[in-house]
Amino acid sequence: MVQPPRLRHRPGSWSGGGRHSHRRYAQGHSHGVKLGGGPAVKVRDAGMLSDPRVVRWMSDTAETAKIPYQLEVLEGGTTDARPIQLTRAGVPVGCLSIPCRYIHSPSEMVDYSDVQNSVRLLVALLSNPIHLK
Repeated sequence: MVQPPRLRHRPGSWSGGGRHSHRRYAQGHSHGVKLGGGPAVKVRDAGMLSDPRVVRWMSDTAETAKIPYQLEVLEGGTTDARPIQLTRAGVPVGCLSIPCRYIHSPSEMVDYSDVQNSVRLLVALLSNPIHLK
């Protein structure tokens, strides 16, 4: 099994409550996101790898708007970003997720503050011109 890359904390990031929500990925351990930790900015999943410029844009926007967020590495499953990424010569993609437990089941759970902060981050992302750097 191919292991996801190690995530490193970017100094100066804001994630609320004085604690950084970027948790380092330790090889051999699941890098799940926690409920109540803010929206998840996907770094990669089983089917796609987010463009680092898109991840940086999303993270920087969250920090500027003081919205807590988490970086996500998902070992199984994928999103609609995969076919978008593979279109023509390739399209830069990223993914904003709402952390969830018991996904695709009748007892699926989310934290309401994660939903609210996901909407806030999406509005902040789309309120200004997009400059990938």
